[in-house]
Amino acid sequence: MQTYTESARRYLALGLKVIALTGKTPNVRVHPHGIKDALSGDPESVTLRACFEHPDTTGIGIATSYPYFVVDIDGEEGAQNWRDLVGDDDYMPDRWVARTGRGLHIWYAGVEPTNSIKLDTLLDLKGEGGYVAA
Repeated sequence: MQTYTESARRYLALGLKVIALTGKTPNVRVHPHGIKDALSGDPESVTLRACFEHPDTTGIGIATSYPYFVVDIDGEEGAQNWRDLVGDDDYMPDRWVARTGRGLHIWYAGVEPTNSIKLDTLLDLKGEGGYVAA
């Protein structure tokens, strides 16, 4: 099983920004400014190890920032709301898709920055200043 540090390195290698989580929120002991402290760049940095090997770290968050945004679908109700918005043919597009404990994260690349918004019940769009639990 990969450690949080090893997994965070893999996300950084893909050009993504990462943040250590406690539960589903930023670990404020290592990220006092929350998502603004998301790490990018050097996957071998001492800071990366300090954040992801901290005893309060229980997970990894991936910051959603331009050009990426994520549709966060929770449960069957969220899935139905997504189908209602995009239709059955586009429900599972040709994109990065991650299965979560409660549903799916569908990753998109946009042509301009997008803010985070609530799309419907159990259905969110995570954009600038947001993050998803990995």
